[in-house]
This record gives sequence, C-alpha cells and structure tokens, in this order.
Amino acid sequence: MLERAKSSAATDTGGEAPQAGGGLRLVTVGSARRQLAVRLDGSLEDPRKIPVVCVPGLIRNASDFSALVGHLHDMLEADWPVIRIELIGRGESAREERRTPYETGRDVADVLSAVWSLGIGRAIWVGENHGGQVIELMAVSHPGAIAGAALIDAGPVIDVRGLVRLRTNLDYLKDIRGETAFFDAARHILGPVYPLLSTSALDRLALRTHRVGRRGRIEPKYDPRIVRTLADFENTDVLSTQWQIFDALGHAPLMIMRTELSDLLRAEVFEKMARRRPGAIRIDIPNEGSPALLDGPSETGSLAGFVSVISAEDATGKG
Repeated sequence: MLERAKSSAATDTGGEAPQAGGGLRLVTVGSARRQLAVRLDGSLEDPRKIPVVCVPGLIRNASDFSALVGHLHDMLEADWPVIRIELIGRGESAREERRTPYETGRDVADVLSAVWSLGIGRAIWVGENHGGQVIELMAVSHPGAIAGAALIDAGPVIDVRGLVRLRTNLDYLKDIRGETAFFDAARHILGPVYPLLSTSALDRLALRTHRVGRRGRIEPKYDPRIVRTLADFENTDVLSTQWQIFDALGHAPLMIMRTELSDLLRAEVFEKMARRRPGAIRIDIPNEGSPALLDGPSETGSLAGFVSVISAEDATGKG
C-alpha cells in the first residue's frame, strides 16, 4: 500500500517495559522458518467475548499495546482475550526470508493465519499506522474476519513526510554509539512528539524499538530491510490514495483515532474519513504523536466501550 504516485511541488506512562505481559507463542506462517510472535492476554474460552487483535505499526512491536491491555482488562473483564501480533521482521517474530520483500498483502495473510491458529474466526481489530493498513486490506479479502475495527493514525493515504522523517531518524540512530548518546538522541527525536512525557518515559519509549547491545552498539528490534523500503521516498512525493480499501470496512463498526502531533495521517484526510463514515466513532488524542500511547481515559475508555457494544450486539444477533 506504500505506492508512490507522482511528485508535486498526556500522561507520564509512555514507556512501560517492552513486551510486558502476554503468553508468547510462535506461530508458523508459510514456511517453517517464518514464525510470527503472538501474545495472548486473557482467555479464549468464553465465546461471548469477541477477541481484540492488535497490529502494530511499520517497525513497531507488541509493546505499543501493553498499556492498552491493562486498561481493557480493568474496564471490561480481567480475562477478556487481547492478542498482540508482531509482524514478520518485528519484535520476537522471525525476519523475512532472504530475497523476499516485505509486503502488506503478506502481512494480511500472516495475521489471519495466526488468529486462525488460535481458533479465532472473527475479531475486533486495532491497528496503528501500518497495522491499520493491514486491517483495511484484510477487509477487502476477508471481510468476515472483522467484527469491528479501530484505526489509529491510519487511513487511505499516508503522509509521505512522516515516512521520510521516520527513515531519517532511524538512519541517524543506527550510527549512534553508547547508551548516553542513544538516550540523548532519542529524547531529541521523541521530545517534540510527546511534550508531556518525562525524560525517563521517553527513554522507555525509545527502548520499545531499540536496545543497547555490546560495545554500545544500538540494535533495532526490527529488520533494517523494512526501513530500506522507504529509501526512494521524498518529501514532495504524493502517495496513491486507497479510498476503495477504506470503504471495504463499511460492513463493520468503525472507530478512527488521530494523534494531534501525527505526521503520518494528515488532519484533512482524517476529516474526510469521518465524513465518509459518519457513523464511525471519532477520537482526537491531544499532545501526542505516533505511535499513540493508548493510556489516556478518552481513547482507552472509548475502545473498551466499542468492544463491549460489539460483543453485546453480536451475542444478541444484532451484529
């Protein structure tokens, strides 16, 4: 879905321990070497509780949803099933096989294989950025798998300036050496995006996607080849719109969220999404950028209510 068309002139909890909670299992998708990391919190035994499946952003991992899991369990029930999937090449998942490109369509097939392996036929999907695009594309090929969808800083077109900024920042971090230099650089990058977070919270946020390895080398928790897919983008590029894919979600209840400081989803695109789906629940998250921290009462409470209503309607045959 990252197709170039043509050129034209909070709170202080933002970095909980990476990978907190969740029973980790590795699910084989495709060849034996392609294993997807899946984290299940809660129980799948009650059919009345529609599982929530979370799909992170382009280079992100399950830690971005750790806070959300706790909030959902507080607001719904402690054993409500929440699944966090780490796409191939991210977190604990295997990296893509050599010479095989990273593609959104393959991500769709992978996450469907993962939830099917758990016996899940339908779910409420929560996707940030690239994860939201995966869900949109899933709606085209497997609409029945989607009981509801929440898109966070995700829509029918990505702002290429956000992708260029991401690439530039990640390229900068890979040349850093030493823990002190890494945290200084990460604070410089993340501080303007999360103005309400303390330096310690920014440090924990930085450790979601990177670790400080031996001899002070900064090691990414994702395959660097993913970043290379952004190499040809420039700030003046315009990415192809995918409104027909967004419209494929028309059969399911929809929630759309945008962080105030996001540079991946333009405000005007978000407004058009809201107009195009007038029945969708809209959430504006202030004083944050992407990825959303998902620890505030507005977004977490709204998501919990969204899940509860869909499950209740499904149980009574209205869904």
